[in-house]
Amino acid sequence: MTLSMTSSSSLSPTQRRIVWGIRILLALAFGAAGIAKLAGVPQMVQVFDAIGFGQWFRYLTGAVEVVGAVLLLVPATGFFGGLLLTATMICGAVTHMLLIGGSPMPAVVLGLLSAFVTWRQRPVPLVGHGRLTHCAPPFPFYPTSFQEHPMTSQQPRIGIVIGSTREGRFGEKPAHWIHEIAKQRTDLAFELIDLRDHPLPFSMSRCRRPGRP
Repeated sequence: MTLSMTSSSSLSPTQRRIVWGIRILLALAFGAAGIAKLAGVPQMVQVFDAIGFGQWFRYLTGAVEVVGAVLLLVPATGFFGGLLLTATMICGAVTHMLLIGGSPMPAVVLGLLSAFVTWRQRPVPLVGHGRLTHCAPPFPFYPTSFQEHPMTSQQPRIGIVIGSTREGRFGEKPAHWIHEIAKQRTDLAFELIDLRDHPLPFSMSRCRRPGRP
């Protein structure tokens, strides 16, 4: 089982505002650029003529920029939006340097800002090696039989716990009755667990209220 969270969850309120400010700025910049490409602004048409891949590439680039801008504004998809736009700006900088000339700095700056957002929104796993990590030491009074025979997917182990340790308890009788019925199943393993057989941190009999059994 694997759980994850974004690295921005550990940021201070000021840092979150900074990240959100950059996300909004990038969304506005890429949204405007993408819409200009999709609308066929003459300058954009000329740029993509110079690239030489055809005007379909202008529509594709514009759509990618608009989608990336939208993803940046959605809290749960900021990482994917930043990643998409970072890759787009890498391609844009390479295009300026190799095909059409001009300064690649605008693409480099936007790419670095997008990479920063991607890094801040990256998923951070909460578990390691496919198992839940323990925030505290394992429960020291867990039945030793369960520790020696871990639960498997072929035959899950279920414990029937006698939760009372006081004298004159009644729970022992129904627990034995339930265990006798349950152990007739062959697809599950049942075990009767009596808390009297395990070291508890205190005696429950000392915590009884006056006048109560």
